[in-house]
Amino acid sequence: MPPKCNCLRSGEMHTFLASYLVPGDIVCLSVGDRLPADLRLFDLVDLRMDESSLTGETEAVPKSPDVLCANFPISNMTEVQFSSTNNVNIGDNKAVERLRGCHDLVNIGFMGTLVCSGTAKGLVIGTGEHSEFGEVFRMMHLEEAPRTPLQKSMDKLGKHLSAISLIIISSIVIIGLFQGRHILELLNIGVSLAVAAIPEGLPIVVTVTLAIGQMRMAARNAIVRRLPAVETLGCVNVVCSDKTGTMTKNEMTVSHIVTGSFERYTIPIQQVNKHTDTVCLRVDNFNYINSFAASSGINVTNDITNTTTIKLNEISSQSTGMSNRTNHHLSQMSQTNVRSASFSELRTPYYYPPSLDSILQIGCICNNATIRNDQLFGQPTEGALLRLAAQFHALDERAFYTRLQEWPFSSESKMMIVKCVRNISH
Repeated sequence: MPPKCNCLRSGEMHTFLASYLVPGDIVCLSVGDRLPADLRLFDLVDLRMDESSLTGETEAVPKSPDVLCANFPISNMTEVQFSSTNNVNIGDNKAVERLRGCHDLVNIGFMGTLVCSGTAKGLVIGTGEHSEFGEVFRMMHLEEAPRTPLQKSMDKLGKHLSAISLIIISSIVIIGLFQGRHILELLNIGVSLAVAAIPEGLPIVVTVTLAIGQMRMAARNAIVRRLPAVETLGCVNVVCSDKTGTMTKNEMTVSHIVTGSFERYTIPIQQVNKHTDTVCLRVDNFNYINSFAASSGINVTNDITNTTTIKLNEISSQSTGMSNRTNHHLSQMSQTNVRSASFSELRTPYYYPPSLDSILQIGCICNNATIRNDQLFGQPTEGALLRLAAQFHALDERAFYTRLQEWPFSSESKMMIVKCVRNISH
């Protein structure tokens, strides 16, 4: 289950812990989201989901908001146990057979599955242990935990010692009987040998050895909570970890911009400061793109040269009225090598190369994320575009347009398209 989710409450989007969801909440989904609960899907746009964590099938499953067909076998929850292993809760006091429901419930999104493409909204119908994933988790806990290789080796050693001890004791008793010894004396010797053969110190030695390994790993910032895991980690050659939240912060920033006129701008990461609102732009040499365009039959007339260095604050800090000479100077900014701007010193309006201004505008309009109080609601990729526009003091023009249709991003199309119409009032 994801730690957080985007939920619509009281007409506003909120981001909070997924454990706070209750049946009846509306969750907004986009590409890369993992479902925090079982959802009845609606308002879908080309939604496909990866249900491999639930069914084992790697192929993405297309979803639909349509109502199930009339001949689909649905039972009342009063007729079946709520957490029955043979049924799936689909909300509204209804249940379906588990073996069929997971594959045929195209209007249900299951907790723990991943959104591969598209967007959607979903009504929460099952959370926690009452979800399909929770039922699978409960069934997994009914199974006994597998024994570690060390435990198996110790069991095998104990069986071998017992067998050897039994053979030795039997041999001593038989030899003693042939020698005419008393049976009670032989039994006393046999019991003594059996007790002596038990390795009483072996568990202590193993525990101390594992504890020493645990302390050594803790000194290297690897905390082990279960001692048997130390032996398991000793057999590991490669560790595959989810980097989000461990090696990264789940934050994205724009580092390169490529415009439609084959201009490439580089934003060095160390020179992006969201607290001081400062951005540094560098125009890279694009001869290789010009060569590619020429080989593709594309005529590129605006070659980028490394001739001048212009600071935006030196140009835009002029008064609002700008001379034709300054406007002409701004039109040549696409040929600069380095641009540095401290936008806290700028005055409106702000001027950018037309191609860069178009990129900022499209990045805002073709976007489903929002930023409120420096908190991102939506995908990190879309949030990076909004933060870039904010650093350039570009307007978020989504309020000026009405979205008519959306083609969401997918791994096949590798693009997102929106169809909008500009509001008459603007």
